[in-house]
Amino acid sequence: MSSERASAPQPSRGALMPVLVAGVLAIGVVVAGMTAYAGVPKLPGLEGFHLGTSVVAGVIHAVGWLAALTLLGLLCAVLLLKPHAPEGARELSSAPHPLGSHVEGWLGWARVASYVWLGSSIVGMPLVSAAALGVPFTYAVFGFDTFLSSSQTAQMWLVQTLVAAVVAALVTFGRTIGGLTVAGYLVVLGLLPSVVVGTVSVGRDHDFATDAALVASLGLSAWAAMALGVLLAGSGSETDTDMVTATQRHQWVSLPALLVVVAGGLVVSWQGLAGESPTGNIFGVLHLTAAAALVLAIVNWFVRLGLAPTARLRSIGIDVVLLGIAIGADVAANLVAPPRYAVPQSIQENYLGYTVDHAPTLATLLGPGRPNVFFVTVTVLALGLYWFGYLRLRRRGIDWPVSRLALWTLGWAVMFAVSATGLWKFSGAMFSVHMGVHMSVNMVAPVLIVMGAPITLALRVLPSHRGSATPGPREVLAALLAWRPLNYLMHPLAVWLYFVTAFYGLYFSSLFDWAMRYHWAHQFMNVHFMFTGLLFYGLVIGADKPPRPLPYVGKIGFLFSAMPFHAFFAVGILSSPALLAPTFYPSLDIAWMGDLLADQNLGGQITWATGEIPMLMVIIALVFQWVKEDTRDAKRKDRAMDSGLDDSFEAYNAMLQQLSEQHGGARRGPQDESDR
Repeated sequence: MSSERASAPQPSRGALMPVLVAGVLAIGVVVAGMTAYAGVPKLPGLEGFHLGTSVVAGVIHAVGWLAALTLLGLLCAVLLLKPHAPEGARELSSAPHPLGSHVEGWLGWARVASYVWLGSSIVGMPLVSAAALGVPFTYAVFGFDTFLSSSQTAQMWLVQTLVAAVVAALVTFGRTIGGLTVAGYLVVLGLLPSVVVGTVSVGRDHDFATDAALVASLGLSAWAAMALGVLLAGSGSETDTDMVTATQRHQWVSLPALLVVVAGGLVVSWQGLAGESPTGNIFGVLHLTAAAALVLAIVNWFVRLGLAPTARLRSIGIDVVLLGIAIGADVAANLVAPPRYAVPQSIQENYLGYTVDHAPTLATLLGPGRPNVFFVTVTVLALGLYWFGYLRLRRRGIDWPVSRLALWTLGWAVMFAVSATGLWKFSGAMFSVHMGVHMSVNMVAPVLIVMGAPITLALRVLPSHRGSATPGPREVLAALLAWRPLNYLMHPLAVWLYFVTAFYGLYFSSLFDWAMRYHWAHQFMNVHFMFTGLLFYGLVIGADKPPRPLPYVGKIGFLFSAMPFHAFFAVGILSSPALLAPTFYPSLDIAWMGDLLADQNLGGQITWATGEIPMLMVIIALVFQWVKEDTRDAKRKDRAMDSGLDDSFEAYNAMLQQLSEQHGGARRGPQDESDR
């Protein structure tokens, strides 16, 4: 076994060189940014800035971020870009989708990267938090329990640390495509907590900036994963065909991802600068540096179009170097006070990012309003990808039910309606509107979306390996769906608990009062609601086949078992003598708001009413699906009998005839005897 690992191919030193250069440049940008910021007069409350602490914190953050992206690139190389068998063994194995020793060299480097990310997260938890808040590092270390309870930054770095630990375990012990796919997914999520608590979370329009930073982080992860993956995988490609496949997949992903990163960065810069020139302060200069690196990467994308595969690899190495500059500039920008910090803000702007200066009307609620940038982006992406897949199937001559397309579109139209109109704006200030949005996200939109069969569509549209040992996205998705731990997490009982306990665990505890104070927490709340709704209704009426499908009788029982808990939840809100968020809503000090408890009771009524309509829709859809499947089964059996393929009916008649003859013979025996 050891000899196999020793002889297994792995990334060459030449491929690792751009990664090392990117790390050095990231550290250099951090040191330069912190040194320049040291000579700037500090705002009140940030006088505790210490150059050494800030430099070390920035270096730790940059190294950890680059290690996480390198890990993501290595996973991308293993899952999508590297052959899963040596040349000559060109077929992929089927479930449970094991990974052979041929990719062991890349997995070894992935483990190293995961340990570096985990270590930097542990060290960065107190260090980066202290530097960002301008407090001494010793205070964050020796009073860490108190610091953790009072520092949002430290709490989010703790979340990142826990995610990094899970990823390290998956990469260390995982040997299946499904397990490593989950690890890559967690890496992307694990990078988000430190993003949402940076400078984007403070001041007016911080809701826009936080969402833009989230979207930009996702785009950066996609760009970096493909760039690093292709660079590292290309260094050990067995054939030119593998290299061409890798570079082509990189070209498809990199430009859209880069454009998303640039657009998100512009919004973040606009919010942080608060109208000041980007060249007049350290924050603006750092953002200009990151933007310049990204623009050069876009230019490099167009240059790469006319290059040969080998030259393309060198060009992608330039992207990795530019990635290091962008990371260093972004990390340094999060450790300096942006001009926005010096602008006075109201309590509403502090919590919401905007002011709610008038009472809502039907026109302001349903008309264009302050958009939820994150959900609008997700909605547009979901609609665009589904329609692209539908049209691609049509071009292939493959039928896809128009009803599924209509249901998917209608479901995401509901999401767009609650995230791009005045409903989202007032949902942060009024409990009643919040519950209307919550019920739409949790119960209305998922009911429609799950009947669109997105997973089935993806399995039909995504490219496969087509006889090559290099897997395609379709094989990776299929392996993820077959991953055994996912089957346990998707068990009907587990899904039932996710769906039901989400209501009570949030609203009838202090967690709701705390979560409404932060935009990122409010977003996570809605993502959680939508995710649990998709899981629950996916088991009941989803057109995709779940890992543990239920019979129709079981689906009805599964649905009816959850309905009383929803009713009890609405009754709990209506009968509550106190506010569910006793400090948040009063602190907004909205002049036109009347009785807050009356608004909460209205929210309970909305919860009751809007919960009944989706349940009725689900019951109708479930009965329709049941009748349709029975009719389809009956027709299939009729066709089988007509064609002679099903002789069960004849066998049943023959059995009856045999029993009749035996019974008749038994009756005739005594008669014959008496006749004698």
